[in-house]
Amino acid sequence: MNLNKKTIALTLALSIGVGACGTPKEKEVDPKVSLKSKMDYSQVPYKERSIYVDYQHGSITKEEMTAKQADSYEKAKKILEKDLNSEELKELNKQREERREKFLKKQEQIKADDKKKAEEDALKDKNRQERLDNYKQEKERKELQKRNEENADEMKRQLGGLSQ
Repeated sequence: MNLNKKTIALTLALSIGVGACGTPKEKEVDPKVSLKSKMDYSQVPYKERSIYVDYQHGSITKEEMTAKQADSYEKAKKILEKDLNSEELKELNKQREERREKFLKKQEQIKADDKKKAEEDALKDKNRQERLDNYKQEKERKELQKRNEENADEMKRQLGGLSQ
């Protein structure tokens, strides 16, 4: 591996928090959260932050949280919402409710799609089984007809042998 001075300098700069142009890196922002947010997510450990973000995006409710998750959420909330005024909190809660509704609609759509797919699969299985049964019956019928013809030929030969 050929490392030159520029590569080492760039790697070192990136590892200590300086961008390629020598400018400081921006603070860490969770990908689910808008960049306009006043909250500094880098202050909160990832586990607490992820629970908080999941709650804000409506993918989990306080009722669905375990005791540990609720505790993590409260820790993150205390750190992140300490600098917000009541109007900003109202806006945050309004956004959370909108996201929750969107999430629930999406979940219902997924459930409906899954149910529809399951019904289609059941119908396909039923039709396939029916075709298989019909094929087996047809095969048995042909076999029976063939045996009947063989028996009829045998009877003709026996009758022909008796008449002579």
